[in-house]
Amino acid sequence: MAIDHEDRVVVHCLNCRYESDDELLGRRDAWIDNLGTVRAWRGRGVASVLIAHSLNAFHAAGCTHASIEVDSDNPTGAARLYRALSFEPQHRWVIRQIVIDAV
Repeated sequence: MAIDHEDRVVVHCLNCRYESDDELLGRRDAWIDNLGTVRAWRGRGVASVLIAHSLNAFHAAGCTHASIEVDSDNPTGAARLYRALSFEPQHRWVIRQIVIDAV
């Protein structure tokens, strides 16, 4: 995480590994599971630094791949950031919903 001069968290990056998936996937995958930046701190490169730190930690832990999930319609520019850091789209899906009124 990154904190400002008033000890407030301005960027966080939560990572995880699911070792039980390694055999199924045929690789050692790590996930950037949750990444968030306070609006006033977007565009300053702090999230990029935390992602780079995560990738270095994944490599040191023997991981061969890193993944991150993003809503392609995310208005924050997250998808653009991940592409700039060389993440490539692998899967796409559409989720549909319906509002169910009380009976």
